[in-house]
Amino acid sequence: MFAVGVTGHRKDALPPDSLLTLHERLGTILQILVDQAAAVHSANQQFFSGEPPRLLFVSPLADGADQIAAEIALRLGFELHAVLPFDRDRYRADLSDEDGRVRFDALLSRATCVLELPGESSHHLESYVMAGRATVAHCDLLIAVWDGLPPRGRGGTGEVVRLAHDRATPTIHVPIAPSDEVTLRWGAFDPAVVTYHDDASNVRSFGGDELRAVLTALLSPPPDDQERAFIRKFQNECRRKIRTRIEYPLLLAATGVSRLRTHHWRADASARQTHAEWRRYCDACERVKAVSAPFVAT
Repeated sequence: MFAVGVTGHRKDALPPDSLLTLHERLGTILQILVDQAAAVHSANQQFFSGEPPRLLFVSPLADGADQIAAEIALRLGFELHAVLPFDRDRYRADLSDEDGRVRFDALLSRATCVLELPGESSHHLESYVMAGRATVAHCDLLIAVWDGLPPRGRGGTGEVVRLAHDRATPTIHVPIAPSDEVTLRWGAFDPAVVTYHDDASNVRSFGGDELRAVLTALLSPPPDDQERAFIRKFQNECRRKIRTRIEYPLLLAATGVSRLRTHHWRADASARQTHAEWRRYCDACERVKAVSAPFVAT
């Protein structure tokens, strides 16, 4: 699984003459990411399933760069995951024009997952900060359609780029000006992680070798032979049908609390109890926080 996120300026901050170049650049970048992810999968087939890589695209769906990138990603076969700072109706009303709202509705209808954060109108900017943090937290790599300037307020693209750097999330910087070069920003290019976001050593040209190194680090199993042996051992494990650790049921039987029964030897009984506990927890989250927390037993 490979998750790509996006942060970018809204429509009113994008010069009209930059839109055509922006469409072309985002299409090229996303296609390269698809191809590189497939190459990593092919080079490590013994560690992955036979299914093609699952591609996720995480977007707040704001009018402008977020919507443009999400539309391109859907065309290239990504699943869309939407991260909204408010509930969808409140957020829809916050978009700048009817065209943005129409595109928002169309994209939301195609999203396979929608996260509606509990933002509040009284804390408008903080709600956008929360959405930016959630976008970074849910992606392996971030695309930033950004003018390159320092943050000019809370919740903007510049702040999300800093959040990504602090979290060591690689970022593809797509500049607003068509003449400026697309770059790759990451604090871990060198063995010593650079924690200062403005350090020039964090920035490399967006080329095949640099991107290949980043995606290999993100998606491939560890290169060490011993680590790979551990992975193979883990993948060959299977769930026990017989539960051999029955100390607690034996203790209860010895103290006369309950009888030792045949189901105490079945491993699936423990799994069912674990699932039941998680289901109660998710139900409690929904009651207390008024959020949707569906539980899917696997």
